[in-house]
Amino acid sequence: MMYSGFTTGCEVSPTKKPWHGGMFITEYTAFSATVTVLVFMGARCRRCRAVETKKMKVFLLLSAIVVSAVAKPQWPPEPLTDDMVDYINQLGDTWKAGPNFEYIPAQRRLAYVKNLCGQILPVPESMKLPLKQIIPLKDLPESFDPRDKWTNCASLKEVRDQSNCGSCWAFGAVEAMTDRICVRSNGTLQFHISAEDLLSCCRLTCGQGCNGGYPSSAWHYFRRDGLVTGGQYNTHQGCRPYTLPHCDHHTTGQYKPCTGDLPTPKCSKTCEDGYNKTYPEDKHFGETAYSVPSNPEKIMAEIYKHGPVEGAFTVYADFPSYKSGVYQHKTGSVLGGHAIKILGWGVEDSTPYWLVANSWNEDWGDKGFFKILRGKNECGIEGGVVAGLPFLSKLLAQYILPISTMTYMDMVNEDSLYTMTYMDMVNKDSLHTMPYMDIVNEDSVHHDIYGHGE
Repeated sequence: MMYSGFTTGCEVSPTKKPWHGGMFITEYTAFSATVTVLVFMGARCRRCRAVETKKMKVFLLLSAIVVSAVAKPQWPPEPLTDDMVDYINQLGDTWKAGPNFEYIPAQRRLAYVKNLCGQILPVPESMKLPLKQIIPLKDLPESFDPRDKWTNCASLKEVRDQSNCGSCWAFGAVEAMTDRICVRSNGTLQFHISAEDLLSCCRLTCGQGCNGGYPSSAWHYFRRDGLVTGGQYNTHQGCRPYTLPHCDHHTTGQYKPCTGDLPTPKCSKTCEDGYNKTYPEDKHFGETAYSVPSNPEKIMAEIYKHGPVEGAFTVYADFPSYKSGVYQHKTGSVLGGHAIKILGWGVEDSTPYWLVANSWNEDWGDKGFFKILRGKNECGIEGGVVAGLPFLSKLLAQYILPISTMTYMDMVNEDSLYTMTYMDMVNKDSLHTMPYMDIVNEDSVHHDIYGHGE
């Protein structure tokens, strides 16, 4: 507390003689607001008492106005502060906030978070993908978690880390691509599509690398140019693993603190030492790339049939403080656009939500995941969904070479390869003795083989 004293016209005597009155000012701070309290000391001499009485009335009125004005918290609360956390939690809403970005100096936090939001907005019309025609499915479950449906796809459980780089647009894409390859092959193909390859090599059409990009262009690049494999930092998985290290963006966790903004890696068209394929040999391609309609039921149908999709939303200043529950924007200005992977949906305490994987590592949010209001296009989450289907026949030729000359009837008896819909093909007599690789190259049966026909 800070105290200061001053008189109101009569002397304040430090001696034992009757003193004539005065006033003290007391200041204290709470909720980022300075509150001023005026403490009056009544005049003891009759001559001053009448004067002081009138002045005290004026000062009491003014002090009441001052206290009423300054005692209110700053509005809106400063982003990434305890005041923001307290305000959100006092609302008793559908989500809870907590302290984040504690490693980042307070004066740099806002700029740091803005740099992580690498979805460039708005998306130019020329970069938008064709809209896929989707018929909503009947009897979709109230809740859907792909980790429970496709239990043999480990990538669905993973949370990646984009490090100090605005590469969310690339991470949301390669995470969904990786999942969809596993889902479409019924778990036969499990590897990671490289975020490093997409981030560093798709520069002209995808955006600006660590300074942001476009999810739609990422999927177009996958179909047109292809991408190699690559796991997370320091895993030595695949051709081009991510070279930017994990770091704790937000909390005191298992990694070192994030410091500074990292540059975009160079586009190196070679695989790391020790990998058993060349860069061209390791290329994987998308068969299709498309936008998903903003209708929630159509997005749900797309996820239920083919696996996770990439989405994007507008980040407001309250979102980085998310810890649990179903996020809804409550306060704060726009920080930027952020791309993520939408993998499922559900209902929590009567509030419908999308289940989303972030790319700020598992120390953030709900073990790296978060939920956001579904059905209201919250922060634009339903307005920019993109996806595509992987081209599998080439992949299966690469990864299941030993069975390339097996007949169809041999394959249906192989438990590890029983990924085909037998009843769809059992009446095709010509297929019973066809080599497997001839079957997968037949356009008329390409989708039926995997049970994922359009």
